[in-house]
Amino acid sequence: MCTRAIIIANGRIVADETPSALEARSRYHHAVSLRFEKAADLAAAAREIAALAEVAAVETDERELRLTAVPRPGSNALPPVSALIAKYDWEVPECTSNRGASTKFSVR
Repeated sequence: MCTRAIIIANGRIVADETPSALEARSRYHHAVSLRFEKAADLAAAAREIAALAEVAAVETDERELRLTAVPRPGSNALPPVSALIAKYDWEVPECTSNRGASTKFSVR
């Protein structure tokens, strides 16, 4: 396990930090990805989740019935997204909270 990582692009050092600092720089740090059972739930969730203060953007994949809530910098989207899942009783067989490496858990 390393304590520091250096990323080189085109012969130039573009990052020299700890792994956790590199994770925190990612746009998807603390992003929440969901897979839905129903297309109607995906559409409703996209509208509701996009309105959350902690969420900067919502990305959807209608073919896979997946949604990713990209958090605002310094925010964690998981608690408010989880509250919406419970409130609307969406069927979400898979939920992934990202911090660089994915952590999967069951919502139901």
